Amino acid sequence: MEMRSQGRLRASQQRTPEEHSGEEAGLSQLPRNGQSNTLQKQRLFTIIFTIVAAFIVGFSGACVARMGQERQEQKVLLEQYLPEVVATRNRLDGLWDQNEKMLQEHSGVAAQLSEEIGTLKKELKDLRDAVSVNSRKKSEVLLDWALKSTGATIDLERSSKTYSWDGMRSCRLFWLPCTPNPPDTILQPDVSLGNCWAFQGSRGQVVIRLPAKIQATMVTVHHTSDMDSALGKFSSAPRDFTVSGVDEETEAETLLGTFTYAVQKKPVQTFPLQEIPRAFQVIKVVIQSNWGNPDYTCIYRVQVHGRGTATSRWPGDMSSANKNKK
Repeated sequence: MEMRSQGRLRASQQRTPEEHSGEEAGLSQLPRNGQSNTLQKQRLFTIIFTIVAAFIVGFSGACVARMGQERQEQKVLLEQYLPEVVATRNRLDGLWDQNEKMLQEHSGVAAQLSEEIGTLKKELKDLRDAVSVNSRKKSEVLLDWALKSTGATIDLERSSKTYSWDGMRSCRLFWLPCTPNPPDTILQPDVSLGNCWAFQGSRGQVVIRLPAKIQATMVTVHHTSDMDSALGKFSSAPRDFTVSGVDEETEAETLLGTFTYAVQKKPVQTFPLQEIPRAFQVIKVVIQSNWGNPDYTCIYRVQVHGRGTATSRWPGDMSSANKNKK
């Protein structure tokens, strides 16, 4: 290495002055060439920047122009269709308000209908309950307590005598069955023509002993049919009569009603009694007049209706209970 360095030193010392001046001139030209390259690069950058800027400006201008055109078109479209859109929205708002109003009205109507339906249901339930109660009461009230088959009897001592006519003697002579019907005929359901109990004259009475104490509410009187009445066979029918309850211990009578049997009406007529908070087992019926027959008055059937007391039951129920026990 030292030998190489010494050789180079020797070579440099052996160079001529011309060679040294040429080297110095070459070294002086190196900075100028560097400045020239820098200027060229700056010019190139300026050109490129100018081109890019021009492109950007041109593109931006085109975009701005395009956007302006689109905005103009949008403005035209908006001006063209905005009134229609506004009108459509107004119509929709009107329809919406109308629907809300209809819904409110329908809601009110529905609420009213629901309330009315509830009221009708309640009234229907009350009506059914009332009908059920009335039916039960009616079935209780229309029970015939004056029925021979369930134990009702006639107090013969306090009742009028049975009517006997002169023709009965001829019947006995010829051994014909012409025995008059007894008073308890009126306690039986057969009301066919002639199957009645007759007493003499137009005034008489019959005392019925019921099988149990009841609170009497109605009496029903039967006579012959309308056809027989049309034939003039109603003159023996009872007309004015009274119904009383009789106390068994004191024999005191309590008037329960005064009535008139109308032959021009149906042959079966029911009369409501004065309801009092007392129960009777003995009922007295007094016939005060008939419809014109001077010889006798006929009674086909008398029914006594009412409610049993806490200690009495309708004999029909008792007979059914006895059958079930057997």
